[in-house]
Formats: sequence, structure tokens, C-alpha cells
Amino acid sequence: MNFSIGFSNKTSFSFPGFAFAIKVPTLDNYLYTILITVTVQTCNLIVAVFGIGANSVNIIIFAKQGFQERVNISLMGLAVSDLLSLVAVVAPSVLEYTVRPFFEDSFHSQKIYYLTTTTMHQVFVRVTSLITAFITLERCLCITLPLQVKNIFTRKSVTCFIISTYFIGIASVAPIYYTTYLEWVYFQESNHSYLTLTFTKDRDIVDYYTFIFGNLLLSISSLLFVATSTAFLIKGLQNAGKMLINENSINDKNNVISRKKLRIIKMTTSMAIIFIITFTPSIVFNVWTLSDVNFNIGGMNRKLYEAAFAFAFLLESLNSSVLIFSYYNLSSRYKEIFSSFFSLIFHLVHELHHKLHDVGHQRL
Repeated sequence: MNFSIGFSNKTSFSFPGFAFAIKVPTLDNYLYTILITVTVQTCNLIVAVFGIGANSVNIIIFAKQGFQERVNISLMGLAVSDLLSLVAVVAPSVLEYTVRPFFEDSFHSQKIYYLTTTTMHQVFVRVTSLITAFITLERCLCITLPLQVKNIFTRKSVTCFIISTYFIGIASVAPIYYTTYLEWVYFQESNHSYLTLTFTKDRDIVDYYTFIFGNLLLSISSLLFVATSTAFLIKGLQNAGKMLINENSINDKNNVISRKKLRIIKMTTSMAIIFIITFTPSIVFNVWTLSDVNFNIGGMNRKLYEAAFAFAFLLESLNSSVLIFSYYNLSSRYKEIFSSFFSLIFHLVHELHHKLHDVGHQRL
């Protein structure tokens, strides 16, 4: 899997403007190999495979729950984007062992993955960040503007926004496909032509503004929205907790509704905290990339750059994979459907096992 920004006949691209060199210790070759192997080839792949299964379950359960509640529409959109981002993580490993052997001398696989799976991973990670920001904002307004929020966030408006996040995510990487494209290139040293990446003359400036918009503006604004909304949610949780402690209203119908809202706020808060923890390193590394001329795929700190973004990719995969635990622990309806779904699965597997066992006995 590749997570770098420079390939083919151009080893790197430099950002115009205010980049400068930052002196940092060089990364030892052995440590670099261990970090890349452990984070990318092992941990990230394991987390992504688990996340694909977890988000598939999430999609099934949200579909069963229906979309009468606005939050389910958002959570479904989030589960789909998480699933697709993790598929993009696993795809290079699958292709490397299934398709690559048949075309060993035809293309540079890592460069092909950059233009396909790596870029698509970026799309859906940005979609995830936008939807997470939207969910936390919507829950925050439920506390600050409880009477107006239903008129602001209707099911139709929520659906339109969730769909629009996918278009924004795609638009954020679209210029890459203008400046970078696949072409058969002859390499004299190997006397062979390979399908590899080539670039337009204006790649530097186009990719610079693409980087600013996608990797910084979208990411930082999403993080700020989530962080600000989370602060209000935590304050709302504290106030709601004090209200629910009142024993005189424990059997009140309104209190039951408050408890339901409280669980949704807790679930949203846990999602937001996980997002902040897992996405902050990626933003820090992107700012570093913009600021340091040596912190890129062609710079003196190339190994540190690759190790840093390998770690950031792992955290992004974790964010997309672990939300199933929050849903299960904080949503009684989710837990109920989850239990019944897997009970049905285990029952079917048990029945299939018995039938296969009987068939085996009959043949004997």
C-alpha cells in the first residue's frame, strides 16, 4: 500500500510558498522497516478486515432499524463511507496476491494503487470526517436549540447533506486526475515499457491547492466543528445527568424520552472523542508536510514521512472500525437487533452443520 505523494519520472513535488527545512533525527533503516511492516502490512490490514465486517453489520442493523429518526440516516452514511475507506485499504493487498502475479512486468503496482485505492481512501476518509462533524453539530443543536432543531434538520435535509458529502469528497481529489494519469512509459535501464504515472506541467500548483483544500481546510474545519460540538455535548451530558438523578421524576414519561436522548448524546460524544484522537495526527503531519521541504516522499526525511503517515493511516482505520462497540454499548435498540441477527446466524450455521453431518453419515 502506498501513502506518498511523488512518483514516476518526478520523485517528489514541492509546495510553493512558505516551506522551510526542519532538522529532525533521521530514521534508522531497521526501525523504518519494522514500523512500516508492523503498521501497514500487519496492524492496518487486520484492523481494516475487522472494520469491513463491523461496518457491514452496522449497515444491516441500521437498515433494519429504519430511517424514521434523523440520526439513523447519518449513521448509515457514516457506515458506508467507513466501509468503502477500509475496502480501499485492503484492496492493494488483495490485488498484490491475486492480479499482480499475472502482470508482473506490465505496471508499477504501487503507483497504480496511489491513483486508485490510496486516492479513494482519501475521498471516504474526508466523507467520514464531514459526516462526523455533521452528527456532532446536529446533536449539539438538539441541546442548545431543542425546539428549532427539528425544523432545521428534517429527514430530507439530512439525506441531502449526507449525499452531498460524497460529492465534496470526490471533488476534493478530482484535480489529481487532471494532473496525474496512467501512461505506458519506456525505461531504458530495463529496456521495458511499464504502465506508470505521468504528470502535467502544472501539477505542482494544482496539487498544492488541492492539498490545501482537501488535506488542510476540510480536515481542520471538520476537526474544529467536532471539537467545539463535543465540548457542548459534554456540558449537556453533565446537565442531563443532574436532571435524571432527580428521583421524583424517575417514572415520568418525559424522563424516559430524556434517557433515550441521553444515550444518543453519549454515543455521539464517544464517536467524536474517537474521531479527535485518531484524526489529529494526520492533520499535524499534513501541516508538517506543507511546512517542511524535507518531509515528503522525495525529501531527506522520506522514511520519517512514510512511517508517520503509516501511523496516521492506522489511526484512520481504527476510527472507521471501532464505532460498532459504541453502538452496541450505548444503543439498546442496536444491541437488540445485533443479538437477534447473530442468534439467527448461529442457528443457521448450526442447522447447516447438522445437515452436512447427516449427509456424511448417509454416504458412509
